Amino acid sequence: MTIFSFAMSLGVCAQSINLTGKVSDAITGAPLQGVYVTLINNPEISDSTGADGVYHLSPVSVNRKSVSFCPFTGSRLRNGILEINTLKPEPVTVDVFSLNGARKTKLINNKIMVPGLNYIDLREVIKNASLYLLRVKQGNETSILKVLPFQASTPGNTSARASSAFLYKTKEFNDTIVFIINGFATNKIAIYSSSGENDVALQVAGNLSVPAVSISYDYTSGNIGLYSISDTTAYKNLLSTWSDNDVRAFGGSLYILERYGKDNLLKINGSEISSTNVTYEKNIGQSVNIQDIACINSSKAYITQYASSQVVIIDPSTGLKSSKTIDLSPYNTYTGTDSMDVVPYMSKELYYNGKVYIACQRLKAPAGGYIQAADTSKIIVINATTDSVVKAINLAYKNPQELSIFNGKLYVGSVGIWGVNDGGVEAIDLATDSNIGSIADESAFSGDIASIIVVSDIKGYAVISTPAFNTELHSFNPQTKTVGIKISGIDAPCSGHMAFDGAYVYVGDRSNLTPGIVIIDPKTDTKVGTTKNVGLPPNSLALLLTNN
Repeated sequence: MTIFSFAMSLGVCAQSINLTGKVSDAITGAPLQGVYVTLINNPEISDSTGADGVYHLSPVSVNRKSVSFCPFTGSRLRNGILEINTLKPEPVTVDVFSLNGARKTKLINNKIMVPGLNYIDLREVIKNASLYLLRVKQGNETSILKVLPFQASTPGNTSARASSAFLYKTKEFNDTIVFIINGFATNKIAIYSSSGENDVALQVAGNLSVPAVSISYDYTSGNIGLYSISDTTAYKNLLSTWSDNDVRAFGGSLYILERYGKDNLLKINGSEISSTNVTYEKNIGQSVNIQDIACINSSKAYITQYASSQVVIIDPSTGLKSSKTIDLSPYNTYTGTDSMDVVPYMSKELYYNGKVYIACQRLKAPAGGYIQAADTSKIIVINATTDSVVKAINLAYKNPQELSIFNGKLYVGSVGIWGVNDGGVEAIDLATDSNIGSIADESAFSGDIASIIVVSDIKGYAVISTPAFNTELHSFNPQTKTVGIKISGIDAPCSGHMAFDGAYVYVGDRSNLTPGIVIIDPKTDTKVGTTKNVGLPPNSLALLLTNN
């Protein structure tokens, strides 16, 4: 292995550019559809990748440090030569990983690179490689680079580098590019330039896992398990939790909602799940029955409460509550009538493009009866900057159970009254915040809709509770508004969150004999491999992306 280095003069390159590129899987190179791309300080500039993985952002004013011809900063790999450009002396570590995420060797360990362009000749190291992954840690930045078969080239050849301006790493922008996977998992992703294009690769290799919060069959105990996608290993019963639980992931951390009877929020950084790695466990309120958390950024999140009309605002880094809340009492059940309830029964919520969308079930318990769908259910839209309600969207169906965002649409799965075919799936256009209408109703599923996830323009999944009180997993097509047959290989899908990593769908199976996480290939609607036993039967899943 040989390292080459030379320094170049620094300057400032300011211009207005169109950020466009292709988002792909770092392992397979396959395009990833439905990834939401935006800027933290300019959330109005956004796009979602299509089937080809391509995104287009509006012109962005960029002020960035650069070298001659405004070439790239950061790292890239071309023809077996790793190029690392630094603007200041900083430590660099380079590791080689196999496809399953296992580290094969450490090429460089915390070596201080001088300012300028450094070449690392990897042709001998990886000359027999068909496909490896390089993890380059440069200061505080991390990139995952894919090693493809290469042909010999001459180190120091600058002709290709001067041909066009490169997309800079996040630290060089006066803003931060964010890629959002699923509506409920938001991550800030390291990016790199490839062949002079603005292509980016999500750090899928070696750092994706599916945590599952689980509950016992009799709902007396809870636990957290985890399935690592990178090494295909399931880890059982890692940490005990409250029995009524739910899980979300954001920014490399897990947020466990310990709900009815506890009302605590528990945070874990990374995928090392243990009691010693719990960042905090904070009580949100007394008897408020917390339901969901929507993280807006690293210092702001909303928590919905079933037994309150107030949305709690917290700092997710510390778990501390703000003195300010958002009042949703104008949307309480039967507002303005003699039957008005004291809460809107707020449940699931998602953050998208500067707004938070909160489902208000608006239920009612009749005298001598049980609580059930009553008033018109609504999606309340809140401006996440001003913490103010900007719109209330009426739903066609009542009692929403789950929300899913894909390609600029919010899909809402509602059950109506349990045991009655009066619910369904409907879609909301997030560009206009208007209801598009029904996608499928419960009569087509022959059962109550307990949970949904949408993974493409033509594919979604719904967990259905049958009249015999069994649960089944069915696919549906949002475009043609048709419902597929029962998916085989999963005996009792849970009604909590499902997860999607851009390639596979992950569903909790609460069956008596083989509980665990089931992996579904949405191209064929078939089960992949065996059920991953994570301990107690899964109640909720999330997709966790970390730099571990």
